[in-house]
Amino acid sequence: MRDDVMSYGGRPIVSSLTLAAMEDLGFYVANYSHAGCMNWGYQQGCAYVTSRCGIDSDDRSATPQSSSECGGDPVWATSYHQRPYLQSKCAHGTTPCETLASAGFTSVGGLRCNAQCYYSPTSTASRTDCTAAPSEPIEPSGEREIFGYTIKNEWYQWLLLGVWALGVLAFLSCWRAHCCPQQGSACIVHSFSFALAIAGACLCAFGGYCLHYAYSDDTGHIEELVSSLMGKPTLWVGASVGAFLVVLSLLTTCAIQCRSSLGLAVSFVVYIALLLVQMALTLLVIYWVANLADVSADSLEALRRGEPLHEGKFGARALSEAEGFTCRAYQTCCHDPTLVQNTTCRTSHEGTDTVIDDTVLSDPSSPDFCPFVTGARLSFTPADGLCNLFELAINDFTLPMCRDEFCPSGIDGYWRFVQGVIKWMRDNGYWLGGVLAFVCLLQLSILINLWNLRKHFQLAKSKRRKHESYSEGVQVVPTGRRATCTATKSSQPAFSGSAYCAP
Repeated sequence: MRDDVMSYGGRPIVSSLTLAAMEDLGFYVANYSHAGCMNWGYQQGCAYVTSRCGIDSDDRSATPQSSSECGGDPVWATSYHQRPYLQSKCAHGTTPCETLASAGFTSVGGLRCNAQCYYSPTSTASRTDCTAAPSEPIEPSGEREIFGYTIKNEWYQWLLLGVWALGVLAFLSCWRAHCCPQQGSACIVHSFSFALAIAGACLCAFGGYCLHYAYSDDTGHIEELVSSLMGKPTLWVGASVGAFLVVLSLLTTCAIQCRSSLGLAVSFVVYIALLLVQMALTLLVIYWVANLADVSADSLEALRRGEPLHEGKFGARALSEAEGFTCRAYQTCCHDPTLVQNTTCRTSHEGTDTVIDDTVLSDPSSPDFCPFVTGARLSFTPADGLCNLFELAINDFTLPMCRDEFCPSGIDGYWRFVQGVIKWMRDNGYWLGGVLAFVCLLQLSILINLWNLRKHFQLAKSKRRKHESYSEGVQVVPTGRRATCTATKSSQPAFSGSAYCAP
């Protein structure tokens, strides 16, 4: 693209390609009404770009007044050592309009020549096909308006961060006062445990019901619908998680009712473990997204050669397994339905064994595709219902289109799928982070209440033991309606005189 300012053609045109590249960085909104029009390659088609101007065509879409207007603008400003390279790549070298023949000039049916070779003082000024009006008003650069006041962007981000920090502190102070009292709240723990038990019981009952019909011949419409959305491993995991939640809720409730320090300690440890596992999985997803979002072109070439992207990085095994799950999800959702069982997109040649070669890497239907591409060792495959969620959540992703392109696109189709998943996670990061933060806050409040209840019960038990020890060391000597009470233990104060004693 010789005329673009980002090329080495020495031209100042800021084209829509440059504006789009800046917009894709995520920091800018481009005003395409100011895009400049390029002459180089105009009306030459996509092959002119994908072949580095090695394929040209005579479009003859320009109508000059004379042949002198078909000389174009043939100068490509570049250094001497670059010219041989460009001349060897482009079909007509660096001067595609040097001759009338190369410019596509003809006088049959009127004067005509190629659009990129037509040049006159008004040839570019009259073009409007490379510009577009902005869809929204363009905001002033570096400033934004809040409540009638103009604030610079560098101060706005700190203002926004300060407002969020104050809001979080205010929220946590109110939450601490009402949901985490000093002596612990059995009511809050009971409420959370009851809700958890109901959810776990429903999940366990649903999973058990579906598993019962999954292993039997007696099925109905509901069973067929469930089997098409969730596989047996998903049902087993769901039923097990539901049973675990019910047991945990019952354990916590019984420990509070019986004032058992051991039971509360066990519940506390289990909740701590759940919180740590949840945080570890969240950090793994964030780390995986950050690694894949920064993949360069060289890394993609290495991926096409079968070299895992995460080799040598911290947590490479966990990253590979996370990507392996995504790869198997791609195979599950986008597998070409026209392929019959035991057939793949490409049939291996005779004598081809299981090695990293072009056949495996370009065949996403191969069972060796995901292990070679990601380096994952596990083989857990997600349920089919996840595909419908992908189609609902990811923009520009449809199952029919993905299945049509499954075999022809090869590893590039898989990579587009991964980038779509990452984009969805990044676009919805605020909502996902907010939900996870709220769940963590609930778990922390339960942990604090369990800890405070355990301390309260231990303190009450200690006081009760002291009182019982004190009562055992008191002798009662009846003297009519009055009794003389004396302490026999040296550690207890002796009563002098007579006193009314409890029965």
